[in-house]
Amino acid sequence: MYKILTKSDELPAFFPLTMTFSNDMPDTGEHSHDCVEIGIVLRGKAAHLYNGDTRFLYPGDVLILAPEQRHSFPEVENFSMCNVLFHPRELNIPQQDLVKFPGFQDIFNPDPDDYESCRHFFHLVDDDFRHIRMLLSLMRKEQKNIGRSGYRSAMLGLFMNFLCHLLRSYCSSNESAVPNYYEQNVESAVKYLKMHYLKPFDLEYLLKISAMSRSNFIKRFRIVAGVSPMQFVIRKRIAHAARMIAVSDLPISQIAIECGFCDSSHFSKCFRNVTGESPRTYRQRMRQYSDRENFWSDRNIDNPFVMDWQ
Repeated sequence: MYKILTKSDELPAFFPLTMTFSNDMPDTGEHSHDCVEIGIVLRGKAAHLYNGDTRFLYPGDVLILAPEQRHSFPEVENFSMCNVLFHPRELNIPQQDLVKFPGFQDIFNPDPDDYESCRHFFHLVDDDFRHIRMLLSLMRKEQKNIGRSGYRSAMLGLFMNFLCHLLRSYCSSNESAVPNYYEQNVESAVKYLKMHYLKPFDLEYLLKISAMSRSNFIKRFRIVAGVSPMQFVIRKRIAHAARMIAVSDLPISQIAIECGFCDSSHFSKCFRNVTGESPRTYRQRMRQYSDRENFWSDRNIDNPFVMDWQ
């Protein structure tokens, strides 16, 4: 098994986003990437082996893999695909309303220990496939401008467009459709977590009120909420903690305990994963721009400084 590194000293300035085209790709042994990989199948057919499971890929199929996830292509036939590779925590992405998409957190904050959350297969319908291919062509053309002024801005803009259309297609794909029965049961669990997210997390109780098996519940919950049940709770707790940090002088360690975290170290790690900065840095910024916090809260729209996950 080998690892593919995306960071290169050959680039004039490090930018944690790149893409590759693999034309007539040969059989490829087990490997991993040091980044998130989004693969779009352009032509041909290939067997994709991941975690002991083999699936055949065809034009329009999309696969998304988290860093360090091992996979291989043991059988290929006239196969071509495009890979978009990036480091979510190092790429300064203006998330805006992208966080509302189901699947967004699986791409930008994947759980490497949860195999199902690290791999997604879905198919682009004809119109979406054509549009995605056009965006990939524009990104490929722009990539030739590495080193020129404006390269990062242009590449990031194209990537945002690509990501938006990909997530829209993911949401509307047949594989992400949920029967009303399951959706209503999961919504009951979501409603409960919104009211009791500061209480100890109890998966068994969620399974009871949803009347579903563990594997089915977690799968359906991801489709409805976009994240796993535990990730949903963590983000609710972080949003609550962020408000406390912004408006109070309580020690960070005390806020961590009151928001359901066992210690301040774990809290700080989760806070950084969700917001992109440490609790102390967030507090300093909120104190510096306290008027801006009031600006957003007075307008009944999402506060861009806090992922509230309502």
